[in-house]
Amino acid sequence: MYATTLGFMLLISIYGELSTMYSNLFMLSEMARYECQIKVRRNSGQGNTDFKEINSTDLVPGDVFVIPLDIPLP
Repeated sequence: MYATTLGFMLLISIYGELSTMYSNLFMLSEMARYECQIKVRRNSGQGNTDFKEINSTDLVPGDVFVIPLDIPLP
């Protein structure tokens, strides 16, 4: 009886952990697909820096961008 109860509790625990992991992975993949317009400082042809508004999917490492105070949440 004790072993059966312990096994049942173990199965419930494993199910709960797998369910939590799946929902976390789903939310993370949704966050990774989020797109918005963002202001980025880019160099122009003459060596000057300008702020351009681009899609967030076009960001590259080293970009400097403006974080607005009124950020819309998805």
